[in-house]
Amino acid sequence: MRHLLTRVCAAARPVCRIRLRALAGGLAVTASVLVGVAGLARSSQAQVAINAVGQPDMSDPATQAAMEAAMEDAFDNMPFDFGDLPGGDGGLFGAATASPMTDQDVGKYSTLLNFTPEQRDAAKVIFKQRMENYQDRAKAVREEMSKAMKEMMSAIREGGAPEPNKGAQERMEKVGLELQAEQKKMEVGVLEDLKALLTPEQQGLWPKVERARRIDKALRSQTMMMSPGYRVDVRAEFEKFAAARKGDAALPTAATTAVSESLGNYELALDSDAGAVLAIDEKMQVMGRSKDGQMPDMGAIFKAMGEAGEIAQRVRQAHERVSREIMLALPEGAQAAWNEAFGTASYPKIFRPTHGQRVLAAALKFEDLADEQRTTLTALSERHNASLALLRPKAVTELVEQQEKQNKALKEGGGPEAFAATMMPGQAGARQDMKTADTEALKAVRAALSEEQRKRLPKRPAAGVPKEMQFWKDDEKK
Repeated sequence: MRHLLTRVCAAARPVCRIRLRALAGGLAVTASVLVGVAGLARSSQAQVAINAVGQPDMSDPATQAAMEAAMEDAFDNMPFDFGDLPGGDGGLFGAATASPMTDQDVGKYSTLLNFTPEQRDAAKVIFKQRMENYQDRAKAVREEMSKAMKEMMSAIREGGAPEPNKGAQERMEKVGLELQAEQKKMEVGVLEDLKALLTPEQQGLWPKVERARRIDKALRSQTMMMSPGYRVDVRAEFEKFAAARKGDAALPTAATTAVSESLGNYELALDSDAGAVLAIDEKMQVMGRSKDGQMPDMGAIFKAMGEAGEIAQRVRQAHERVSREIMLALPEGAQAAWNEAFGTASYPKIFRPTHGQRVLAAALKFEDLADEQRTTLTALSERHNASLALLRPKAVTELVEQQEKQNKALKEGGGPEAFAATMMPGQAGARQDMKTADTEALKAVRAALSEEQRKRLPKRPAAGVPKEMQFWKDDEKK
């Protein structure tokens, strides 16, 4: 294991260089991901590995299993999953090459513009056509980027961490710039299509769409991807929350009216920070472009990331303020449910059900449980849920404090080393306590069940290491 982590550490710098080249095409997501690998390489285990000697046998199943476990743990500690990102498909480049506009966006803007059913149908048809054209280009970009990453991972697996191929760098930068142009073309085209559908009476509503668009783009900023609690769309989450409450649980009109007013004021204030986020994104794209074959100014890039982190902190605080206003406007019986919904949307890897909770829920549905087993599992579930309910807020606080340290380190010119050192939460704190509690709960569940019942328990899902980074596996075996 130590040898493998040494390999990751040695590989982190050249891989990060390739990814930072991709900033020019708006692919900052991959830069952040690979800094995450650098974070793994600077974990306590990897510090021991720095002085290790010898070459691991990548064909050895035990070695492959050890490497997979280490990478799974590293990605589990990241504040996001690839599938959580807009356009994320679990792959390394899915979110980076996703369409800049979604059908949900078109639906939202159609509502803001008071479109008739006929106008809505026309907007959907036009958007579908533009989306099909864009997806063809995005697919080619993903294939090109994946090919380059596979070459890097193959080199690592075979025992080296070579400097990136200059031709590959130039190819990636070129395709990234082309993608950026396609994304801009797609966005401008859709907005122009919507505007062409307006009646004279609807023209005055267009500024609402412009503001909503700025906020949508800012919340999807890849520069801000690693900022905890930043990406949540509070209005969308509340609309989903309200729609799910039916019958006697439906929210009273007075509450939804108060919430609507709070969200309107929040979005007016958020628009200012949205403009700052988009300016940072543009700045990062320009800074990431190579000049005369020279690498971008890494120090300047990481300092700009520190500035971006401070903006992200303001946005997160705005989210939290309006969430509290929403909670206070709701009936008492709905307040806890809203807090849970907001927490899950803001910090999904902290608030979503743990594997232990999923296993307990599945076990309690077994029809062949004896009375004693059901009593034991019910009590265990209640204790475990209560324990996690106490730990989750602490985990959020630690994650936010970690982000603040990261922003400070970057603004002070610490560069990639300072960034990586603050990124990974390490082996202590509430997140680790949650994992420990989950492990103990799983042991207790298995102890309460028969061997045949244990076989029916759900398997632990993978943490989501992108296939392009699974360098311990041969391509044909992935």
